[in-house]
This record gives sequence, structure tokens and C-alpha cells, in this order.
Amino acid sequence: MNSQRLHSIARLTFGNRASQIYLALAAAAAVLWLLLGVAEPTDPFAGFWMFVVTLPTSLALAGAGSLFFDAMPSWFLYTSVVASVLIQSLCLGALVSRIRTGQRSPAQPWEK
Repeated sequence: MNSQRLHSIARLTFGNRASQIYLALAAAAAVLWLLLGVAEPTDPFAGFWMFVVTLPTSLALAGAGSLFFDAMPSWFLYTSVVASVLIQSLCLGALVSRIRTGQRSPAQPWEK
């Protein structure tokens, strides 16, 4: 990938207000997850809000992980949470960019 494309992806992921708010919400949920996990390491609901904030991508990645692992390893769980946050922030940034520029999808055959 060239640097122009990487810059474009980074701008969509981190460079707009909607993505920044989503990333702040995800960071707050991660801090809550860490605090609850440290206080009660056996608490099954410690990561509940982190999972809710990263839905539906986290659900898809957890489903993919269950195809490869009998028991979900912690490294896969943490990696999938980070990937979910970044994917959703990118999608949110792309949506905001598309709305701002006023781009419409190509006309459908029935709209002619």
C-alpha cells in the first residue's frame, strides 16, 4: 500500500469527530473492562460493555475464532477486540465522509 492510501485510511479511522467519539467510548469501556478484571478476575461480566461497544464485529470475529479454537485463547480475544474497534471506527469514518461529500450510490435500474 502506498503512503497516500495509508493516510486516507488513517484519516477515516481517526480524523473525524464521529470516529473520535466512538474511539473515546471504546477506550472508556476498555478501562472499565481492565478495572473490573483486576478487581474481580473471575467476573464473567467484566468485558460485557467492551463486547457491547464492539458489536457486531466482535460477534463475527468470536464466531470465526470458535471455528479455529476449542477454547478461545485470551490473545485472540484481545486482538479481536482491538480489530473490532478499528474496523468499526473506519466504517464510521467512511460513512461520515460519504454523507459530508453528498455522494450517492449509482442509480439502480428501477430509478431511471
